[in-house]
Amino acid sequence: LSEILTTGEEIKCHHEISTNYTFSCHMKSDSNELNEANLFCFLLINRFPGLEKNIFGEESNEFTNDLGEKITLRLCSTEEETAELLSKVLNGNKVASEALARVVHQDVAFTDPTLDSTEINVPQDILGIWVDPIDSTYQYIKGSADIKSNQGIFPCGLQCVTILIGVYDIQTGVPLMGVINQPFVSRDPNTLR
Repeated sequence: LSEILTTGEEIKCHHEISTNYTFSCHMKSDSNELNEANLFCFLLINRFPGLEKNIFGEESNEFTNDLGEKITLRLCSTEEETAELLSKVLNGNKVASEALARVVHQDVAFTDPTLDSTEINVPQDILGIWVDPIDSTYQYIKGSADIKSNQGIFPCGLQCVTILIGVYDIQTGVPLMGVINQPFVSRDPNTLR
């Protein structure tokens, strides 16, 4: 659970980067825009070592660029190697690639004493994870954070964006845990994060 919440913190960092750089690439698809949600799935995959083959969702970490290269996004052993791989997907945009590599290689930690003191023993090899890395993608892309709430409910804007993650027994399909995280639900007036 803390890994999922930590990923929410990484997504906040990525959003700050994405407001400063344009992520466009030339992919063989109907859209020339790199779906940022793919990058978030990339972040999540790297938070769950050993489960790479059991993480499923709406997005894929595989791309084919204009040169016909099939590129699988993954966390490389160094920040520089990850930046080089991201650069292939982002059409050579070194600044954006380096900024994203910095985010996925930084050590962002979310701790909670209650969570840290809870121990659950479930064999990792039976776990499957379903991910919707950015629900309300339109709200995320528009990035409006100045929306006023109506009795504590935000009708639109970044505050509506959620990360949906379900963990289930891959052999039986039985749900084991679900998490909904809203990384932009609040904003620090000092840092604007």
